[in-house]
Amino acid sequence: MKKLIISILTVCLCLTSVFVLTSCEEEQKGSRVDTATVTEPDVVDDDGFGYIIVDSKTVMLTQYTGSAEDVSVPSEYEGMPVTEIGEGAFRSTKVTSVTVPNSVTSIGVRAFSNCQKLTSVILPDGIKTIEQNAFDYCSNLKTIKLPNTLETIGMYCFTVSGLESIEIPESVTYIDHYAFYQCLNLETAIVPATVKEFGQNVFSGNDKLTITGPSGSAIEDYAKEYELNFTAE
Repeated sequence: MKKLIISILTVCLCLTSVFVLTSCEEEQKGSRVDTATVTEPDVVDDDGFGYIIVDSKTVMLTQYTGSAEDVSVPSEYEGMPVTEIGEGAFRSTKVTSVTVPNSVTSIGVRAFSNCQKLTSVILPDGIKTIEQNAFDYCSNLKTIKLPNTLETIGMYCFTVSGLESIEIPESVTYIDHYAFYQCLNLETAIVPATVKEFGQNVFSGNDKLTITGPSGSAIEDYAKEYELNFTAE
């Protein structure tokens, strides 16, 4: 009986180890293991924008079900400013261009994930955070100008996107894990000295990328650690 219990416990331990290792491996590859949670809107306007009223003063855009492909996000709803594009709001839609208004300060988790027709995004100054996976798998997004107020670029933010070049603004201090992982068309990345911290494999999975940054900066050390091409500006 004792041997039987030990055998059962051993099998359970092995299965648990396999599950944990598999999960970790999938995460490290930048795979899209989880799915976006779209918050059901309180109201939907005539153009297909769904909103929730956050605190009786501001509004979050949580869903887009409209038919337009060239989209300008409204700056307000019934006199209240739209301050956030919520989790999964545009995920897997057929939008080709999006203009975000000055009122928005945050782009949520997977907000534009898997928008495979998206080619143009205009982000205003005022945005401080772009959350994880916000633009992952946007295969036709070749360029994007990051706002000068941006502070953090989230995990997997642009993973497997079509970006060809990127310039990180001096306002950014941290780039999270796998943010530009497997961006196979990315050839140039300009990273300032203000970025002091990097997650794992931020720019990995692309041999033709050259990173440009200040000599002696954190990005130079990071490039050496991950054996990335680096040019001192």
